[in-house]
Amino acid sequence: LVLTSGEQVNNKTGIDHVLEEMPDLFAPNDLFLLFDYGDKQGGSIEVAEKRYLWMKISVKGKQYFAGHPYRAVNPVTAGAALITALSGLEKEFPEEDEMFSHGRNFFTPTKVESSNVSINYIPGLFEFYLDARLLPSCDSEAVLRAIRRLADTVERERGVSIALHVEGMAPASRPTPADSPIIMGLSRAIEAQLGIKAKLEGRGGVTMATLLRHKGFPAAVWAIHERSDGIDTEHASISAHIRQLRVLARLLFDPELATPEP
Repeated sequence: LVLTSGEQVNNKTGIDHVLEEMPDLFAPNDLFLLFDYGDKQGGSIEVAEKRYLWMKISVKGKQYFAGHPYRAVNPVTAGAALITALSGLEKEFPEEDEMFSHGRNFFTPTKVESSNVSINYIPGLFEFYLDARLLPSCDSEAVLRAIRRLADTVERERGVSIALHVEGMAPASRPTPADSPIIMGLSRAIEAQLGIKAKLEGRGGVTMATLLRHKGFPAAVWAIHERSDGIDTEHASISAHIRQLRVLARLLFDPELATPEP
């Protein structure tokens, strides 16, 4: 049983630290199960995750009084032009994967920093963030080059300078094979206890499983819950946890997964 911190940030103080400092903690024949994602019925096993790329984009112009906009170099309009251009990356990287419910690459502008100037001034700096979610097959280095190319075009056309800073990027990881012991054993346990066939799927979010898979450990992500996390009515069901534990008990005592005594 491993309890770690940092999963909502970047795992640097959690499972990533454990894997780096204690590389021999896990054995090749260990079974990895994370109770991080699922559905109300308990038939969904997550075996693949998109790779996130978080980027801070700083557009530097020239501050001036808004009554004389021709004397300024407006980084806000330049940033808006770049945001519009970034939406075209979905067509430039058109990979699709049916394993994911939304099986495309996404490039989403999110947070915007305050310029700390009054309404009647054009700021000298406009900063925003990009959250990209990339399929396992997508080349992240090609994405970085494409973003830089778009930024260079806006620089030339708008007279600004644009700095790109990668705030975080999940490591590349292959999906957990359908015939791995953890997937087959968990599928048997789900069918025996819940009476349903398990479905393997991918997910747009990133869990600790990405880092485990990156290290070569096949991991399954599974749970029984209503996916209420992150909303104002977030809740958990005690009865769902009991059903979940019964599935886990079947998995733990599955004779086909028993390790022979040395």
